[in-house]
Amino acid sequence: MADDSPKAPARFGVWFLLFALLIVLIIGYFLLPKPLVRPDLSYDTYKSGASFVNWFEDMHDDEGWYRSDFDNVGHFMQVGWATDHIGFDAEGMSLRLSDQASPTNAYTSGEYQRRGRYGFGRYEVVMRAPVGSGLVTSFFTHTGPYFGDPHDEIDFEVLGKDTRRIYLNWFTNGQEGAALWHELGFDATKDFHLYAFEWTPETIRWYVDNELVYERPEETTPVPQTPGRIIANLWTGTQQQYKWHGAPTFSAPVRADYKCMSFRRSDDLQTPQCSDNWAGVKPVGEETGQAVAVDKRD
Repeated sequence: MADDSPKAPARFGVWFLLFALLIVLIIGYFLLPKPLVRPDLSYDTYKSGASFVNWFEDMHDDEGWYRSDFDNVGHFMQVGWATDHIGFDAEGMSLRLSDQASPTNAYTSGEYQRRGRYGFGRYEVVMRAPVGSGLVTSFFTHTGPYFGDPHDEIDFEVLGKDTRRIYLNWFTNGQEGAALWHELGFDATKDFHLYAFEWTPETIRWYVDNELVYERPEETTPVPQTPGRIIANLWTGTQQQYKWHGAPTFSAPVRADYKCMSFRRSDDLQTPQCSDNWAGVKPVGEETGQAVAVDKRD
């Protein structure tokens, strides 16, 4: 006897809806932005806080370094990080920023992080920045709520809109320090130079080519106390950052180059540093740098 009830069409409708939902889920999986991937900062895989010096003459060392590979969703940096935007050649390690769109941003770039967490000591980098309004080339320490910490940070930043100055700053528990521009006396895009800072429980001192250029003033934002990551990146920001780093009129792709990075703990007097094998002498005829007042970034 034929089944004249509406059950068969109803079952067909349910299966159709389930199939459609499956298709939506599959499409959504591939279209949604890549989630933030927490770097492996395991104390088991790398001794945290140990002194090191790294001349970037070889390929990526996964034991000591982490290549960021995630999109900056809703962040002031208008870039996604991709491992193929980090390279190694005769110049050392390079970070490349391209106009290849990431899932939620207009650009893709490279970010390189040292595994582990690092505190008081001397931090050094030998780097060369690219030119172009809207670009920021960095070397800094950082930690924050993402890792269950207060936002503590110490910065060197070269802005592509004016590569004869460098931006020096710090944050303690999210509070910005007495930032300033330092007039370099040279063009940071023309050659490699040594940039360093010494971080102690009481103060921070910044150096360019082994010359002291700035020390944290007293009676200002306290000195950060939380060990963090050592990071280098190349980025451009959202419109809210234009007043600070300029509108993005650079011609992509561009690259920032890093020859060496080092960290020596404050209780270590033996481990080599970048400066041990880098002359750190300004070209003859260049004027002496000086610090100038700075407008805070928005």
